[in-house]
Amino acid sequence: MNTDALQVANSMKPVWFFGCDMGGWHTRSKDALAICRWTPSGIDQHFVDHGRLFFPLSPNSRLINGIEVASKSNEKVIIAIDAALAWPRDFLRLAVSSAKASHLPDFDPNTGQIQNRYMFRETERFIKQHVRKSKDPFSAPGDAFGNPSSKAQAVVAAILNTFPQAYRPPFDPWDLITSNSAAITVIEVYPAASQVCRRFMDLRWCDDEDTFRDLSADDENDAKRCSVTAMCYAKTIGILHSELHVPEVWLPNEAGAEFDAERIRKEGWIFAPKIDVR
Repeated sequence: MNTDALQVANSMKPVWFFGCDMGGWHTRSKDALAICRWTPSGIDQHFVDHGRLFFPLSPNSRLINGIEVASKSNEKVIIAIDAALAWPRDFLRLAVSSAKASHLPDFDPNTGQIQNRYMFRETERFIKQHVRKSKDPFSAPGDAFGNPSSKAQAVVAAILNTFPQAYRPPFDPWDLITSNSAAITVIEVYPAASQVCRRFMDLRWCDDEDTFRDLSADDENDAKRCSVTAMCYAKTIGILHSELHVPEVWLPNEAGAEFDAERIRKEGWIFAPKIDVR
């Protein structure tokens, strides 16, 4: 089946969007999960919860159980996680070498910190240049963001342990046919990057009266933003019909020659809405 035919077929099937706002390892209240089910006639189910949701991730957890229910109905699932799903390659080189103290950093300390490849991934440099230009993204090695990020990586491992067919772009080969064909997809998102897009901020979560512009930046609302960013991803790759009024996201192949494609493949990609500057 060619890409156009596949997209037409996909646009008629229900799709589940799971948004995960990740707290730290020992949180009792900071995890949040937002789920909605899209059908050609609109959103017909939605759910939001917070607490200690993602570790340990039991088979009866709302996340695993929800994926299983959707899979049994042959409905697609896209899971959007607000956390770094991998580490900067140079940081890993330093960490692996730490016991022998054998690795010497080789970057220019006189450049801005966003150019420090021990702190920031290629995708974060892309976000800084093309999406959220006014502020550096969080750094998993350099900020408290590393706590929820390491837990998120364990959560993804638990998802893959139960659903080994899950697709993880760009760690798995990226192309439109593969992304369209995936029954279960796990992506990384960044609510703060979604919020610089006017079209995104004018959207509503399911039947909420307020737009995202009006909602606070608490854990549940960030989970909602993750879920809707997953919907933007689905529209971009053609799983949802093109008339859906959500913005498209940047895809890994759109980074351009100035960004290292191999680093993106190994470090991951933040799927962020394309902005109209405000």
